[in-house]
Amino acid sequence: MQYRCLPGTELRVSQLGLGTVQLGMPYGLGLLDPPADEECERLLCRALDLGINYFDTAAAYGRSEELLGQALSGAHPEPVVATKVGVRGDAGTALTGVALRDHIESSLLRSLRRLRLDHLDLVQIHNGDAETITDELLEIMD
Repeated sequence: MQYRCLPGTELRVSQLGLGTVQLGMPYGLGLLDPPADEECERLLCRALDLGINYFDTAAAYGRSEELLGQALSGAHPEPVVATKVGVRGDAGTALTGVALRDHIESSLLRSLRRLRLDHLDLVQIHNGDAETITDELLEIMD
């Protein structure tokens, strides 16, 4: 496996990463159920064995963060994990002010618990658009 440093960081990531939406929900052609936990663990262990150290997940991906956290617990060197945070409330409206800050903070704390991590390497905005990508959001995320 070849690795590269992400520009502007000291993160050394495999050139091939693994997206994990398929771990926590039925995702893909004709799937009706998510895969069994054992299958998820087998996939993640195989990825690690092949040298993949970059994993992309999100709270919106069902049990993906939880399953990823279980499989990566104790992995050395520690994998690079990217997750996502939504910026809309339950009604689909863009959050602002204290509500936005509180939502992001609580969402990321829940992700840390599920992933069994003490920090997040990368956080992405999930389903951002011109209404939600604001200076306020960038300031909160910084």
